Amino acid sequence: MKPYAVTLLISVTIIFILRIFYADTSVNVSHNLNLFSASEIKPQEAKSFIYFYLIVTMLISYVIFHKHILFKLIYCLLIALNILLIISSLKQF
Repeated sequence: MKPYAVTLLISVTIIFILRIFYADTSVNVSHNLNLFSASEIKPQEAKSFIYFYLIVTMLISYVIFHKHILFKLIYCLLIALNILLIISSLKQF
């Protein structure tokens, strides 16, 4: 079960590094979120969303018990969402 936790930790670390060193992260995320939402999302709101999502992800990873299949699926879902966030942070679609 440790590979799931390590992969989640690595993806969260990559998102933090992108958020700190790549200035267009919030602009790219807000642009990509605006493609899916009906209301306008500003870059500052996207920045808050990124931090909120990362904190929730880390809290969930501490709560997860490693022996149940449902928790493995939650890990996979969080990893997939992190990869999607990394991709949407790097470019605008």
